[in-house]
Amino acid sequence: MNNKKVNAGNGTRLEFFCTKCQQRIILNGNSNTIDAILKHYRHLHTSYDRERRKISKWLSRQDVLNVTGGRFESFGELLSYYLKHKKVFNESERKYFMSLLQDLRNLGTEKARKHYNVIALFLASRDLRMSYLTN
Repeated sequence: MNNKKVNAGNGTRLEFFCTKCQQRIILNGNSNTIDAILKHYRHLHTSYDRERRKISKWLSRQDVLNVTGGRFESFGELLSYYLKHKKVFNESERKYFMSLLQDLRNLGTEKARKHYNVIALFLASRDLRMSYLTN
């Protein structure tokens, strides 16, 4: 993984070369280099994109209790309740339960992202060490 500055016509952008997948990644001007590398490794070199969709896996019972005000103990329980009753909910009830579901999805996704950032950091640092040893 090699970092270098590239003349992009209207300014200089940073890029890195991923030795794992042999891709050149060009970072936009707003990107933090470390964040961009972690994002690349998280999405391309881990199972993050598949695993983050398993919301229940990332949420504790306490997470769900906190978000739902103690009414539900699991994401699955809330989802089942919503699916079973959504036809009889009025618009505000439907929005309320959809909001709870979205809040839990966001929380679960954030926990998955943090977990896979640790893995991505390990993989990127290992690849960086390997590239230094072989060069």
